[in-house]
Amino acid sequence: MHHEHTTPDINISANFLLFADVKGFSKLDEYQCKTFFSDVIPLMAAVINGENKPKYCNTWGDAVFAVFDDAEKAAGCALELCERFAAKTKRWKKHHGLPDDLAIRVSLHFGACYESDNKITGRKVYLGSNVNLAARIEPIVVGNQVWATERFVNALEKDYKESLFLFPLGKRELVKGWGAETLHRLSRHPIDEKTALAGTHSSDLMHPVLSIHHISLPVSNLKRSVKFYQDVLKLRQADAPEIMDATKRRLAFKFPGVWFHLPNGQQLHLIPHVKTDAPVTFRNTKEIHLKDVHFALAVRDYEAMCAMLDASDSLIVKEDGPMRFQCYILDPDSHVIEITSSTGPKPNA
Repeated sequence: MHHEHTTPDINISANFLLFADVKGFSKLDEYQCKTFFSDVIPLMAAVINGENKPKYCNTWGDAVFAVFDDAEKAAGCALELCERFAAKTKRWKKHHGLPDDLAIRVSLHFGACYESDNKITGRKVYLGSNVNLAARIEPIVVGNQVWATERFVNALEKDYKESLFLFPLGKRELVKGWGAETLHRLSRHPIDEKTALAGTHSSDLMHPVLSIHHISLPVSNLKRSVKFYQDVLKLRQADAPEIMDATKRRLAFKFPGVWFHLPNGQQLHLIPHVKTDAPVTFRNTKEIHLKDVHFALAVRDYEAMCAMLDASDSLIVKEDGPMRFQCYILDPDSHVIEITSSTGPKPNA
């Protein structure tokens, strides 16, 4: 017998959602954090508790999540945050030593939310896919700009919308695999179309390449190469859903191989080459040519890594590059690998 499932007590309502976050906050030291909370946070608080005050607000560190019943209030709060933030940036740098690229990013969305009480904090919470979507937009927003979904823009009153400058951003790739969303930039001032998308190619579907997904290398002896990448470069073998099924067994490729983790979700694939395979390129020299085809690995501690390589008896060539310290090594099949410091430029001698 079919029983209809009903949830009469569930509290779901349509809301206007704002997420704000300060670009550069995570890099502030302890002294800059003191300044941030004595000078920057009060400015944000004045806006959020002003005439466009939301019905709900939560904050952690530099981040703000606010919920509104009114689209115009949400837009007004977002725009004022960016305008007042941009006006103070130079003063914060000059008088308080904060970075000159400190900027606030604000996203707006409209959608249904589940409202409840958090039994741990005793405070109200708003949850659901629309809250998550709004949070996935904010990281791709340009500093001191407001980006809104089409659903939010369509909910604005006609007169209010006509008082704004709107710039269509097209479909943008959201973070954490949330797909693409049609977005618009909101401003109370004319928008320079030439600079409206500056620095946003990583989310622009007109520029579809996001990052290196993996590097695949042919190897003549899989066991020997696995030992090199584990013991010399300290990589760990991948255990990712992409190459494993639900039982954690490796998916059935038509050839053997070993996958290694690289930073930011990227991978290194080692695939054994046998004589019956189609021709494959192996370097036939043990000399290191810096201009040869290679891949580069950024490391946290360059000096410590070099010491590890020296101790491994690997062939190593150190190069004093113009921007970063670099060195080059060979794997067992003479693939060239560059090791570089993860930050730059290098300190002055």
